[in-house]
Amino acid sequence: MNTKKKICAALLSICLLAPCFSMISMAAEGTLQFSDPTTTNGAEFTVDVKMNTAGEAIGDGNVNVTYDPAMLEFINGTNATGGNGSVALSTTGDGTVSELAYSMTFKALAEGTATIDVSNYTAYLYNDETLTLSTGNSTVTIGAGDGTSTTAQTPGATASGDSLSVEVDGTSYTINENFSEAIIPSGYTASELEIEGVNRKCMVDSAEHYLFYLQDANGTSDYFLYNSSNATFQKTEMIDISDERTVFLMDPTASAKLPSQFKETTMSVNGKDFKAWQNTEDTEFFLVYARCNDGTESYYQYDSVQSTYQRYSVPTTTTDQTKKGLSDKISDLINDKLPIVLAVVWGIFLLLLIIIVVIAVKLSHRNQELDDLYDEYDIPEASDEIVSAKKADRKISKSKQKKNDEYFDDEEYDDDGYDDDEYYDDDEEYDDDEYDDDFKVDFIDLD
Repeated sequence: MNTKKKICAALLSICLLAPCFSMISMAAEGTLQFSDPTTTNGAEFTVDVKMNTAGEAIGDGNVNVTYDPAMLEFINGTNATGGNGSVALSTTGDGTVSELAYSMTFKALAEGTATIDVSNYTAYLYNDETLTLSTGNSTVTIGAGDGTSTTAQTPGATASGDSLSVEVDGTSYTINENFSEAIIPSGYTASELEIEGVNRKCMVDSAEHYLFYLQDANGTSDYFLYNSSNATFQKTEMIDISDERTVFLMDPTASAKLPSQFKETTMSVNGKDFKAWQNTEDTEFFLVYARCNDGTESYYQYDSVQSTYQRYSVPTTTTDQTKKGLSDKISDLINDKLPIVLAVVWGIFLLLLIIIVVIAVKLSHRNQELDDLYDEYDIPEASDEIVSAKKADRKISKSKQKKNDEYFDDEEYDDDGYDDDEYYDDDEEYDDDEYDDDFKVDFIDLD
């Protein structure tokens, strides 16, 4: 009995553990980014916060941050409440966005550097999957002031005032060099690049592609790609496609001949428009161009239903349509116009069927009319006796012809009706030896 109890207890333990195993799942990953404003003592300023899932629909995002109340005073915010050293950030996505935005307005109370740090958070995707965040913080640089100023210094300016203003797509930005290590994407490292004679803090990958953190007039910072060949900045959006791979959306540096079913359009990602190509045969898929964190550039196929990206290799066999053979073109035409082809084939089949039926009906009516005519005039139809008589006549004719051939055989009669061998045999009847070659006739000379 003790053995049976032990076995039952072991089985019960396994059954109790089974639900625990089913609850284990991989959490999605995202980022929590802060702006790093520069201001003066006594001025009000804004810190912007973004929670990003890199493409997947986001759900709830709740964050608690702390700050030094001796340095900063919380005034108000968007999706933010708090005071006395802590602020709660909270909002929810609607299933169509992959980013949540918050903002906090503070007043600087003393000169120096103040930090706003994350104490805890809870975040989920729209499908209730847990979202793990890579969190940063905000570093606020507070310069000297008289304590009565109510306007902030230009966002993004450093303490020394040595900020650089750039323009991208008609919008002015300043280079934000006060970003924290937490916002540096995988595959990139902190670096510096000389621009207009000054080394600027930025990020660089293994292929020496540079990434800058630019800040707009509202104090919101974001990633921008830098083209060192022409010293220009380009908007981008960071997309995590795997644990090791991150891509940055961009406009293609060189055009490629894509398959004919892809038509050029634009695709909006977190409020930014990028050039894209929609698959007209399956409108749920798009092609976009991006740079991977390993330094390579390629097209990526975007699934608008599942919000996923996958590297796309442009097929070489379809780039030149003129190289296709006649059979390939006919095959493509049939595939493109398959419903029309099927309709035409069915139409021809039905037309032939109608013609066959009409001809059969007419033949049936004609035979009926002939039968009625025979019955009306009492015209006998060809019977088996008549057919047999005709066959007998043909046999007699053949017999007569055979006899004639026997009488006029070429072996017994020649063309004149006589046998040349019987009457004109040179060797038997008329032999040249019967006549004397010496026979002479004397002629009398009358003179």
